[in-house]
Amino acid sequence: DSAILLRAFDLLVIDDFATDTLTAAQRSAITDYVQNGGEVLLGTGASWRKTLGGVSPDILPMQIAGTTVLTPSAALEMLPGVEVVTGTLNGGARAWLSGANQPLLAERFVGGGSVTLAAFDWNQNPIASWSGATVLLRQILVSTAFSGASSQSPVNFGTPFGSSGASISERSNNLSQALGNLPALDLPSLV
Repeated sequence: DSAILLRAFDLLVIDDFATDTLTAAQRSAITDYVQNGGEVLLGTGASWRKTLGGVSPDILPMQIAGTTVLTPSAALEMLPGVEVVTGTLNGGARAWLSGANQPLLAERFVGGGSVTLAAFDWNQNPIASWSGATVLLRQILVSTAFSGASSQSPVNFGTPFGSSGASISERSNNLSQALGNLPALDLPSLV
């Protein structure tokens, strides 16, 4: 129910989960988490209605119109029969992986964070059994880990937890260093 508690996660991944079962406070916490520098990865595909039902449309990179099955020549590394969502990119969003003029991975910066939408379901074949899925997930993790780091200073007090691209431990270290420089302040150990 709290965006502050979600800050413990470097990346929040939602795939094949009925988000419309979340409470209003939980839905708001996800939006606030992104606004304050959190990173979210959404998997869609055939179950896009279920996965996106409780996610605020204000943070989504795409407006979804439906689904289609990509031909093997247009799919990820020639994978046959990948079912992907179709639609248009929202303002400020960019597709950083596409196939046959169809965005496969779209990203949108919202506030201090970002939302990455996979046009496919990570848990459905052929993606689930594809050997390249691990490499693709690693690229997404690296992208989200450094998305805000290059444009912000190492300690940015505009967001509650330092720079949006840093991990929670790095933000914690930055905060400890800043507080440790205050004279006559004897702070307890982080441990």
